[in-house]
Amino acid sequence: MWALRFHLGGLHILVDDGDAAGVLARRAAAFARPPGIWRIDGTALKPAEPVPLPAEPPLDPDVAPLADMIRAAGAEPVVERGVLRGEVLGLEVARAIVDDEGPGLEVGVGKHDREAQGMVHGDEPTAAALARVVAMVEGHRRAAAPHHPYNRLAAERWLRARALAEPALVGARELVAVPSPVEVEDLRKPAPAAAAGVDAEGRPILVVFSTGVDVDLVPAAADARLADGRNPRLVIVVPERDDHPYLRPLAEALKEPAAVVTVPDDWRAP
Repeated sequence: MWALRFHLGGLHILVDDGDAAGVLARRAAAFARPPGIWRIDGTALKPAEPVPLPAEPPLDPDVAPLADMIRAAGAEPVVERGVLRGEVLGLEVARAIVDDEGPGLEVGVGKHDREAQGMVHGDEPTAAALARVVAMVEGHRRAAAPHHPYNRLAAERWLRARALAEPALVGARELVAVPSPVEVEDLRKPAPAAAAGVDAEGRPILVVFSTGVDVDLVPAAADARLADGRNPRLVIVVPERDDHPYLRPLAEALKEPAAVVTVPDDWRAP
C-alpha cells in the first residue's frame, strides 16, 4: 500500500522472523510486482524462501456425528482446520472436543464464554445448553437489535452466511464455506471469511468476505485462492462503506487481479 501510494520503483522488506519471512515471501509472489523479502540472519541478509500453505488437518471421525446435534439446535456445522464448530450467522456458539470422556461439545461464544458456560451450567444437558445459546445469539444477531457483542463479533462471517443463503448477492450460483486464510482464535480480531463455488456462468469462483479495515485482506485472499486448487476467479466482497481507496489498487496489483464487489450497508437485514 505504501509503495503504491508513493509510486516506488521497487520495495524490499527486511524481516527478523524466519517463519514470518517465509509467509511474506509466499504472499509477495502473488503480486505482479512482488516486493523483495529478505530474512535477517545475524548481520547478513538472505532471500526469504516462500513456505507452502499448511495442509488442512482432517476432522476427527469421532466428533463428526456431533454435526447432527449442532443442526438440531438450529446452528450450522462448520469444519475449519480440523475443528468442528457450530455457528449462528457466522458466530461460533459451540466447538467439538475429545477428552477423557470421549467426544463432546463445549457450548458458548468464544473460549472464555465456553469456560463460563461450563462452570455455570455444567449440569445442563448439552443439547439444551446449545439450544439456549443459539436462541440467545439469534435474538441479537439481527439488523434491528440493540448494540451487543453478539452482533459485532465476526461480522465478516455473518456476511458470508448471508451470501451462502443468497449466492446471487455476490454474483454466484452456489457457495460453500471453506477455511479462512487466516487463523484467529480471538473473535475480536478480524479474519477474512472464504467461500468456494461457481458463478452465474458455472465457472469456479472463490469469494473472500471482509468488513471494516483489514490491510492484510488482499494478500490473505491470494492465499485463499492458492489453497483452492481450482485456480478460481477471486472476488473480494465488502460492504459499500468499507470499499476503502486502498482496496481496489491492491486487488488489481495481483498477478491475477481480484474483483471487488460491494453489498449494501444494510446487508444484515434479510
